[in-house]
Amino acid sequence: MVTVSMKKIEGRLIQYREQGGEDFYCLADILDALDMKPHLIGGDIEKKPIRISARIIWGLRKVGECFIESPFIDEESAKNMFKTAESQKN
Repeated sequence: MVTVSMKKIEGRLIQYREQGGEDFYCLADILDALDMKPHLIGGDIEKKPIRISARIIWGLRKVGECFIESPFIDEESAKNMFKTAESQKN
């Protein structure tokens, strides 16, 4: 059975996985929280490209009642994405 674990990072609740004693955060959830993920159904599929540098693992992300394979990035990189997005707003 797959369990979904959630953790707050930079004030946002994001799915995460632990591997080797480190936390890895769901990249899709981070992009959703930052409004950087394209909306493929009836929305804006042409978002501005982003460049990230991160250590990535693959895990299962819960979406509704389903699980899909998704990349999870290391905690430091996840925090940097939020900080970068915040600094670009100002």
